[in-house]
Amino acid sequence: MFGLTGNELIVGSVRFDVQGNTRGLISYLDYGTTDGILLSAVPAQGTGFSDLYFSHIAEGLGFYTGMALLNPNTQSSSVTIDVFNREGRRVDSAVLVLAPGERRSRLVSQLLPLAANQVGGFVHVTASQPIFANQVFGSRVGLTFLANVSAQGVLLRPQANGRTVIATTGADVIATDASASIVIPPGALPANTSIRLSSVAISSLPDPSATQKIVATIDAEPSGTRFNIPVKLSFPLAAQLAAGSQVPLLIFNSNHQFEDSGFTAIVGESGRVASADITHFTTYAVALPADQLISVTGVSPSTGIPGMPVTITGSGFSTDGSRNNIMFAGKDNISIKGALTAASATLLTATVPEGAVTGNLIVQVGNRSSIGVMFNVPVGSPKAAITSISPMSATLGTTSVEIQISGTGFQANSTVTYDGANASASFVDSSSLLINVSGRQMDPAVHKIVVSNPPPGGGNSNTAEFTVGFPVPVLSSLSPASISRGIPAEVTISGSGFTSSTIVVVDGTTTGGTFIDGATMKVTVVASDIGTRLISVSNPAPGGGTSNTLALTITEMIPPVLTSINPASGDSLSTVNVILSGTSFVSGASTVTVSGTGVSVGPVTIANGRTGLITTFTIAGTAAAGARKVTVTTPGGTSAAVTFTVDLPAPLTLSSVSPASGARRTSVAVALTGTNFASGASVAVSGAGVTVGSVNVAGATSITTTFNIDANAASGARCVTVTTSAGTSPCAVFTVLGETSTPVAVQVTSSNAVGAYDVTISFDKNVVNCSSDNVTGGNGAGFTGRPTTVNCQNAEGTLRLNHFQSGNSPTGTFTVANVVFIPVGAGTSSLTVTVNALTDTSGLANLAIPPAQVTLSPSSVTIPHP
Repeated sequence: MFGLTGNELIVGSVRFDVQGNTRGLISYLDYGTTDGILLSAVPAQGTGFSDLYFSHIAEGLGFYTGMALLNPNTQSSSVTIDVFNREGRRVDSAVLVLAPGERRSRLVSQLLPLAANQVGGFVHVTASQPIFANQVFGSRVGLTFLANVSAQGVLLRPQANGRTVIATTGADVIATDASASIVIPPGALPANTSIRLSSVAISSLPDPSATQKIVATIDAEPSGTRFNIPVKLSFPLAAQLAAGSQVPLLIFNSNHQFEDSGFTAIVGESGRVASADITHFTTYAVALPADQLISVTGVSPSTGIPGMPVTITGSGFSTDGSRNNIMFAGKDNISIKGALTAASATLLTATVPEGAVTGNLIVQVGNRSSIGVMFNVPVGSPKAAITSISPMSATLGTTSVEIQISGTGFQANSTVTYDGANASASFVDSSSLLINVSGRQMDPAVHKIVVSNPPPGGGNSNTAEFTVGFPVPVLSSLSPASISRGIPAEVTISGSGFTSSTIVVVDGTTTGGTFIDGATMKVTVVASDIGTRLISVSNPAPGGGTSNTLALTITEMIPPVLTSINPASGDSLSTVNVILSGTSFVSGASTVTVSGTGVSVGPVTIANGRTGLITTFTIAGTAAAGARKVTVTTPGGTSAAVTFTVDLPAPLTLSSVSPASGARRTSVAVALTGTNFASGASVAVSGAGVTVGSVNVAGATSITTTFNIDANAASGARCVTVTTSAGTSPCAVFTVLGETSTPVAVQVTSSNAVGAYDVTISFDKNVVNCSSDNVTGGNGAGFTGRPTTVNCQNAEGTLRLNHFQSGNSPTGTFTVANVVFIPVGAGTSSLTVTVNALTDTSGLANLAIPPAQVTLSPSSVTIPHP
């Protein structure tokens, strides 16, 4: 593949990217000796682990175990390797720092010398940034076997100080200044807990004794928190120690005294970072014997950039410049040696090296170290790095997603681009950002996410990919499930996961198809041979894929069979919706024919697969009554006939109008009763002066409408008819009533002056009605004006009148009001009056003594028959 000869050993790693919008590959790499004796394989790994295990080790007795570690990140990863024996006791530990992209492969005996003769046990690896790892077993004697084992572990997302760690998922908590971290695997915490690591100035703590000096402190909170399993704590040292050194951890207790924690910290490769397995939180410290330390009293200047000279003052320096090492802090807690330019017992001069960052400057003379002093290197923004996103994918149709971006170096002014366009980001902390994507951002694709920090420094992070994929479609049915040979047939495909990009495949050939909705597609199939056609649908990448397959049966072309028609009859002058039942009907190629003339056939649609046809028969008034032959014709032939009967319409009748009469100047709501009424019917009234309102056909036997009778309508009987498309009904009689216009006088007789009155007049509501418009004043002084209050209650048959005079108060017999009643039916209505009150001129005393009378003239009203 790469043209390698195989004659030279190449040690490294293989990385591949899949181009285009795909979900990637499942792959492996095999390797072995060129003679074919030894062969093993490594599965591809796409996601790194922060906390991982290898469940076996075999070093000695003719076996060897090797380990390969790869840091795929853009930042260094501090890696701690612990080897345990079969009883679970730690045998040896090592701390490595893998640079970005760095790979290391070593025998376990090289990495961890104390495990050189161990058979059995396991290996535990923790990493500050996720790494790839695998383990190799082999035989030292005879090269008889080679085996590869993949790591098993979890990816712990970096999480900033002070945030709650979810117990079930764990986290890699990073201190605010990134100098310390703690790896908490899932299940280590008994409950969700807010975790914080805080640096403590070593000068703020007393020395444990006169012969010891503090060189590291770290406060793990909340104090007293206990873990179900040990967790890995990494912290900085203010001294330069030998890699692999083991130093005891002390506890600074609540009594401000030091005590032994029982934990041992392992010094890492850089010599200025240590890590330890702990089981609870408190304030931890590391102390060294005072005779192992030298004194640095100052550095001048205390701030500088690479290439600048600095002067270090102190004591215990060597006049032999080669024995003095001036160690500056580098990125990820590594040490970078500065070039020495002058040396004496109390003064050293050196140059700030490239790669130096703000941190402790430490002088090392032989195996003795100073306690670091702070040296500042001005820098701009950090470069952000993305370690993971959650979720990593979504399915087409999801309207919006909140994506959590986890990593390091995030700032409040960090920006996020999504496919190159700015995306509004919410800053959570230095290890977490949130973005919401929606709309066109959720189109199917592998979308690119990048975090950027502004200059100076800063820059773009690595790229994370968020995949919006098409669903994998699923087919459930075809309709119809069989078609005739040689006839184009539209087949409905039912299922799920269809999109506008879904294509239909028939016998392996793409045929397009028409997208209807997420559960329906249609395709036209033309088959020249009988048999089956295999139908599937496919969605494109990303995601997507091909559905299951359904079989479409192709049969020989056969004539249609017509078994029935429903309804089997219809009246002339009507349009009838009919359903024809049978078999072998063809969509778009079935013609319905009716014998004779006067019956036209509307558009034909297929129903119930191929067993039903729906159409309309429009029957003209000229169509002859009697049986007609109905047939169906398809490309396969013509069916046998079934019978459809044309009937004459049933006669139209009108039996009654209710009410059967009405008076002039009224609108009468009437109900017409009869037979064979139809929608669109009209109603007519003979003679002038009566108009018909809107007609409501309530059914074949009922119509409601209103008759509006003018004041000049002639009294007498009128002919009422109903007309439909079937003709006009016979007459029913409605009578316009005669009326009288003689007013009824309301008369008062009183020997005292009358100042006001209140009376109620009762009448037969079936003969007459009242109206406030038909009430006028009387002729008595003060009562010539219209009554103040007129309350007409036709439903009760009462008319209440009252008035307080506005002029002189009369005595004797006089009229206070006149009423003209409206006729509603022939007959005579007696009129009675009830006196509610009659008062004198003051309006205070009721005229009961001497008695006053109210009478009506006339006391009855007669409405004559016309």
